[in-house]
Amino acid sequence: MKLHFSRDIFLLLSLPSFVYGAELKSSENHIRRVQKKPKEEEANPHQGCQLFLKEKHDPQPALVGAAYELSGANPDYHVQAQAGASASECVNGQAGGYPCNNVDLLSLLTLPNLGSGAANDIWGWTHAGSGREFAIIGLREGTGFIEITDPYNPVLLGKLPTATGNSSWRDIKTVNDYAVIVSEASGHGMQIFDLNRLLSIGNPPQTFSADTTYGGFGNAHNVFVNEDTSFVYAVGTSTCNGGLHIIDMSNPLNPTQAGCYSGDGYSHDVQCVIYNGPDSSYVGREICLGSNEDTITIVDVTNKSNMIQLARKSYAGDRYTHQGWLTEDHAYFIFNDELDEQGFGVKTRTHIMDVRNLQNPIYLGYHDGRTNAIDHNLYVLGDLVYQANYRAGLNVLKIVDIENLEFEEAGYFDIYPSSNSANFNGAWSNYPYFPSGTVVVSGVEQGLFVLKYDGTPPPPTDPTLAPTPAPTPAPTPCNGKTVKVSVLTDNYPLETSWVLTNDCNGEEQLSVGAGDYTSGSTLYTTEECVPAGEYTFVISDTYGDGLCCAYGTGSYTLEYDGTTIEEGGEFGQSESTTFGSCNGPSPTAAPTAAPTAAPTAAPTALPTAAPTPPPVTAPTGDDWELIYEDDFEADQGLFMGTNKRFDLFSYPDGDWSLRIRKASKLNSEWFDVPNYSQVSLKFWFYATGMEAGDNFFANVRFNGEKSYTVVDEWVSSTDFDTEEWVEATLIIGIPEGKNRIQFQFKGDSDARNDKVY
Repeated sequence: MKLHFSRDIFLLLSLPSFVYGAELKSSENHIRRVQKKPKEEEANPHQGCQLFLKEKHDPQPALVGAAYELSGANPDYHVQAQAGASASECVNGQAGGYPCNNVDLLSLLTLPNLGSGAANDIWGWTHAGSGREFAIIGLREGTGFIEITDPYNPVLLGKLPTATGNSSWRDIKTVNDYAVIVSEASGHGMQIFDLNRLLSIGNPPQTFSADTTYGGFGNAHNVFVNEDTSFVYAVGTSTCNGGLHIIDMSNPLNPTQAGCYSGDGYSHDVQCVIYNGPDSSYVGREICLGSNEDTITIVDVTNKSNMIQLARKSYAGDRYTHQGWLTEDHAYFIFNDELDEQGFGVKTRTHIMDVRNLQNPIYLGYHDGRTNAIDHNLYVLGDLVYQANYRAGLNVLKIVDIENLEFEEAGYFDIYPSSNSANFNGAWSNYPYFPSGTVVVSGVEQGLFVLKYDGTPPPPTDPTLAPTPAPTPAPTPCNGKTVKVSVLTDNYPLETSWVLTNDCNGEEQLSVGAGDYTSGSTLYTTEECVPAGEYTFVISDTYGDGLCCAYGTGSYTLEYDGTTIEEGGEFGQSESTTFGSCNGPSPTAAPTAAPTAAPTAAPTALPTAAPTPPPVTAPTGDDWELIYEDDFEADQGLFMGTNKRFDLFSYPDGDWSLRIRKASKLNSEWFDVPNYSQVSLKFWFYATGMEAGDNFFANVRFNGEKSYTVVDEWVSSTDFDTEEWVEATLIIGIPEGKNRIQFQFKGDSDARNDKVY
C-alpha cells in the first residue's frame, strides 16, 4: 500500500497485498507446553499468583453508608434516600463513591463485617423449596455464608474455618445442596458442607464445621461441579499431573474418586457440560474444556476409565490461559488470559474460541475492553458476559456478533475507584445466576458486594398521559456574545467534561463536569450569553481517549456569536481552543474548519464534483506523491481492529494479508490531507467462498462526518470471480474545507466462509 503527497494532490497508491483478519502462528506455545511440569503440593503458585502476592491488599473502607456520607466526598449521596444502610442507586455514573453504569449497589459487607483480612472466590446457592438465596464467599481464613434473600439487608450466618492453614486461594462450587471447597493451603483437601443447615440458623454468626472432607488430594487451585452428573473436577492438585481429579458426589457424604486425566498437564480451571451444541457427534456426552495455561484443551470424559482428548488449541499472544465459559448454545468458548494486559500493555482482552467442531476449534480473536484492568473470572448468562476484572470491578458485556468479535459494554460497577490499571487488586470473582437477578461480587480488599444489573431501557411513556407542554417564553435578548457548545457523546458519556474560561478576568464562565453527561450517543447543547472578550475552551476525557472513535463516534462543536470556532472529537486527555479578544472584534472561524450541520443531522455527502469512478489506472506523474505503502508482512500497518491479519494469501510477494469476513469491517487510521484535492487508493484483493451477488464496499468519511459514504462496490461474478487476484484503484475528491480522511472496507455477505483478502 502506498501513499503520495504533493502541494496539490494526495495519493494513496499501490497496495501489493491488501488483506484482512488475524490468527498468528505461535510455535513457542508448543515448546513451552512440552517443558511444563506437574505442580508439587508445596510448590510456588503459578506466575499470576506470584504477582498477586506482590501487591498490597490492605482492607478498604466502604464508600457508602453513614460514615461515607459524613465525609462529604459525594454531596449527592444521602443514606436516608437509599433502600438500605449500604445501598446506593447508580445515578449520574456514581453509586456513593463507586463509578457505575446500569448497575446498582444493594448492599455491601466489608472485610471487618466478615471478620476477615482478605476475600477471594465467590459462589451462590438458591434453596429450591423456598427460593431463599445465599452467597458463599472465600476468605483468607475460611469460607463465609451470607443470606441475601433480602439483598438490602444481608445476614452473615456463619463461617467455616479453613481445614489447615490460611490461604489467599480458595474455590467454591455447589452440588446437590452441598458446597465443596478447595484451597491452596497445604493438606487442605476438599471440605463438604450441607447447605440446608443454613435454613435454620439461630443467633448468627456461627462457627461451622465441615460435614466431611475428601482427602484424595492436599491442595487444589480450582474446583468445578457438573451438576447434571454430580461429578466434581478438582484441578491444579498435586495429583493427576495437575489435571482433572474427578470425584463422584452422587453420595455427598461418601465421595469417591472416579477418574484422573493427566494427558495435558496442569489445568488452571475447567468447565464440564453434557454437550448439546452443534457438533452432533458429541451431543449427550460429557465434555470438559480446560484453561490449561497456554491452550484450551477439550476432553471427552464420558467414560472416566477411558477419557479422550479431542483437541488442544493455542492462540497468538498467550501469556496465561486462565478461565472461561461456554455460550449457552455450546458453540463458543469465551475465556480470559490473566497476564496479557500486564504483559502487553493492552486493554482488558476477552478471547473467543469457536468450538462448533470439538475436534477442530478455531481461535477467532479477542475483544478489547474499556480499561487496562486484568480480567480474572467470567460467566455467561444468556447474551451477557459477567466479568470480574480486578481493579475495574464488575463489567457486563453484551454479545452482539460473537463470530465477528463484537461486544458492547452493557454496564459496570467499579469497586476499586482509584485506578483501573493492570494490577491484582479489586474484584476476584462474581456469581450472576440467582433467580432474582442479584449479582454478587467478591473484592479482595473490599468484601462482598450485592449488586443488581439493569440494562433494560425504561418502558415507553403512554402518549395519552403526556402533559400539555407549557408555552415557550420569548428568549432574553443577548447584550454580549452567544457561546454554543454542542457535544455528541460517545459510549462513555461520564468521562466527558469541558470548561470555558474568560481570559480577560480569569474566571470560569461555563462548564460541564465529568458525570454530568449520562447518556451515550446523545446530543447535549449548552447555549449562553457571555460578555464579549477572549475565552479559552478546554474539553477533556477522563480516560484519555477523546470522543471518537474507539468507543463510539462522538464529536463536539464550539460556536461563538454564530460562527463555528472549532469542531472535532479525536483527542486524548484534552483539547483546548482560544478565541476572541479582550479589546477587539469578534473572531473569525479557524481557516481549516468548515461549518457543518448539527451532529444529529445526516452526514455530509461528498459533493457532486467529487469523482467516484470505478477502478481506473493508478495516477502517475509529478503531481502525485507517494506517502504510504505497506505489504502487511510486519503488522497491520495503519488499519485498525483485531483478528485482521492472516498468512494465507499475498500478492505479488510475501505471505500476509488483511481480511474481511461476512459483514465485518476494516477501518484505517485517520490521514491528514491538508491543502490537497484528491486521494488515490490502489490495492489487490482475493475473494473466497462468495456466491454470485455477494459484494463488499469501499467507504470514506472526512473530518466532521459521523457516517461513511460508499465510494465503490464490487459484486461477485460481476466485478470479480472468486479465487483470483483483482487489481482496483479509487480516486476520491477532497471536499473544500476538509483536511482529514478515513477509509473503511466492509463486507456484505451472510456466510462464514465469505472472505475477502
